[in-house]
Parts: sequence; structure tokens; C-alpha cells
Amino acid sequence: MEKVKCEYCNSDQFLILFNGYNFNKNKNYKINVVSCLRCGLTYTNPRPDKNEILEYYNQDYYGINNVKFKGLIEKFIHLKRKIRALRIIKIINSGKILDVGCGRGIFLNYMKELGWEVYGTEITDIAAKFAKKILKSNIFIGPLEDHKFPDNFFDVITLFHVLEHLPHPLKTLQEIYRILKPNGLLVISVPNINSWQAQIFKTKWFHLDIPRHFFHFDYKSLSKMLPKEKWHILKIKRFSFEFEPFGWVQSILNIFFNSNLLYNILKAKTTNTLTYYAKIQFKIFRWSTILLNIGWGLILLGPVLLISMLSSLTNYNGIIEIYYQKYKKIN
Repeated sequence: MEKVKCEYCNSDQFLILFNGYNFNKNKNYKINVVSCLRCGLTYTNPRPDKNEILEYYNQDYYGINNVKFKGLIEKFIHLKRKIRALRIIKIINSGKILDVGCGRGIFLNYMKELGWEVYGTEITDIAAKFAKKILKSNIFIGPLEDHKFPDNFFDVITLFHVLEHLPHPLKTLQEIYRILKPNGLLVISVPNINSWQAQIFKTKWFHLDIPRHFFHFDYKSLSKMLPKEKWHILKIKRFSFEFEPFGWVQSILNIFFNSNLLYNILKAKTTNTLTYYAKIQFKIFRWSTILLNIGWGLILLGPVLLISMLSSLTNYNGIIEIYYQKYKKIN
């Protein structure tokens, strides 16, 4: 574990907001979520160092063949990636695109089918192996800053639920500014630490995901890292059907059952869910617990959809997605 200073202002003065734990680790493995006393940035401190963090991105995290879900959920994920692609081409209709944290490359594959020249980065070979298989080339392993892309090279750069995982997001955003073309598009989505979900559930919040999430952003901290003199906000998407309602459901269930149980049930890869989790996580696991989670999840879905819409209208939504345009430099 390493202690770190504030990424934005380099201050070592902070307030501990709460002690959390990673659901995929021992519950006694305490981790601080802190707020910088100088600028207000929220981050994880201490956090795993560059070697320790790799154990949190093993094959279990990505799933068998890098597929976490099956059936209707997997089809829904593909549909959402296709919608992302179509949303981007409404703004810029062709060119070079870089997806930082490209995962299996589903989104990039849709962009490629639409005629784009696609590039992707991932943290490890485990994460990128499926993307390499379907895209064949232009998939890079390691931090974006290591790959030395030319100035003003990309028309679009995307970071879908990636910025919070990066050890130095400000450094990455500075590199993105260098390699993105003038008037180019940057799309960022992150969990919102100032959301109703985060404020109510704290350590039980599904989207907290410590210690994989090094940083915990809100609208204010994003505006500091992407200042107005460099970036123009084209669009803010405040509701995510993929993440918002489920964040509420799983966070409520975490109060009673812990361990992101419904999420783990949904991503199980064997037909015998009980046997799978007995091997992977739990020594004693009852079918009644599984049925309770699924049942309560369905019961909560209706009210959760309503509160998700309300939180989105008031800017206290669980997920932030912002479309930025890089300002063209004027000499």
C-alpha cells in the first residue's frame, strides 16, 4: 500500500470521509476514502501500489473469456455499446478514435464497422486479449502516456468508467489534450461521489469499488481537471439505464447481504450458481439467499427507476457522462 498526496493540488492534508473495504477482499481490509482539505478532491488513501493493484484485475474480475455476463444482459451490453457509437457519430462522423480502457473492444468494433480507424489501451494483457482477437491491431498495453502518440492525432477519445481507476488522472488528461485534435471530442463517464447513492450508502455504495477506484469524482472536481479555457462542454448525460437503477438496487441489498451479491449472481458463468460461488468466494452459501436477492431486486426495480430519474433531474445522479470539445488554440 502507498500513501499519496492530492492529485490536483499536491496537498497532503485531508479529511477522512469514511473507512471502506473492498467487497472482493476480507471485510477487515480497511481503506480510507478522503477529501483534500485544500481543493476538495476525493480519493482513496492509502491505496495499492502499481504491483499490488494488478491482483484486483485478474481473470476472475474480467470473467471467463473476458465475458462477465451471458444471455439477455450480454445482449443489452452490446446494444448499449452500439448506442454509444451512434451517439458519437452524431457529433463527429469519421476519423480516428481512441478508447482508453477498451475492455473487450465491443464499442471499438462497432466504430470500426462504421468506418473509423480504431485504437485502444488496457492495463494488462488479460484485459485486452479479447479486443486484440477481434480488432487484430492497434491495442496497446499500459498507461496512455507510455505510447507517445503524435500531437493532434485523434478525432475522438473516450474513457468509459476508466478515469477513476487511473493512478494519475490529471497527467492522463494532459496527455489526452496533447493528442486530441483541435475541436476533437472527449467523452468521460465516472461514478458521482456527490450523488444521492454515494451519500446515503457510503461504504455500501455499489459504484464505490475501492480500492480499484483510486479517485471519486463529482461535477466540481471534473470541472477543475478539465478547465473551461481548454474544454467546452457539449453535452451532459445524467441518466444511465445501464448503471443508475442497478446502483440503487445493489446498494440497498448491500445493507442486508453485503458482498455485491446480486451482481455476482448475475455474472456467474456456470449453470450451478451455488457451486460456482462456493468455489470462488463463499464456503457456505444458501439458495434462499440467492432467491432473496433476486426477489428483492425485482421488487425494488420500480421505485428505483423513479428515484433514479429524480436524482438525474437534480444533478445528484449516480453516474456522470460528459461530452467535451477541445478548444482550438488561437495564436
